[in-house]
Order: sequence, then C-alpha cells, then structure tokens
Amino acid sequence: MKFVESGRCDPCQQSKNLRLKIVVHRGAFQLTKIRNFTELAGESVIFVHRLLKNGIKSDEYWLFSKQVSDLLENRSDLVDVTEKIESFGKQKLAVRYFDTDPAQLSSLGLLSRIRQFPKMLTFYK
Repeated sequence: MKFVESGRCDPCQQSKNLRLKIVVHRGAFQLTKIRNFTELAGESVIFVHRLLKNGIKSDEYWLFSKQVSDLLENRSDLVDVTEKIESFGKQKLAVRYFDTDPAQLSSLGLLSRIRQFPKMLTFYK
C-alpha cells in the first residue's frame, strides 16, 4: 500500500481511505462452466449481489442475512435492520459497524467528502 500511496494521481492518494464492506449469506448455489470459466449461479448468488446495493450509510461494515445471523451465538455487537432488496422484498438483516457510531451514520458521506475536498483540489490544479 505504501507504494500505491506514493503515486501522485487521485486514485493512488485515495487508496489509504479504502474501506471494506462484507456481505455474508448462507444459501444454495450452482457451479456453472462457461467456456474456460466457472461461475457461481442461482438465486442466493443474485441475493448476495443485491445485498451490496443497500441503504446502509457506512463505509465499513459486515452485513449478515437472516440465514446467517440466526446461527450466530454472540449478537451483542449487531444492529438489526430491514432493507428492501430488489426482487426479494423486505429482508431482516444484521449489521456489524466498524469504527463508526451508528448515530453519526447519516452525516458520514458528506463529512468524508468535505474532508477530502482540499486533496481533490490539489490534484486538479
């Protein structure tokens, strides 16, 4: 990462600000071979992909489907949410936030953009 951060372009400078969003689901899938590639297919694969298109206002979290969160023994750090998932309707999910107070999530996007604005200006000079 230090090598990438040493680059002068905006993507290299922003690499240190990358955050991780993890989606965890348990369901059936198929392995489909198309030419030289093997792909995952099925309703659960589509569901996981659509879970990534959610309304959670955080840059870093774990999102668990109900099928997984029901299996977890310790749920003390999880926040229960309901999200409308395209073609799947309202789904009960659980979120584990990292380094973010859930009460401050609504302003997170705007604040991070404001903090990054001076860096962006130097790039476009």
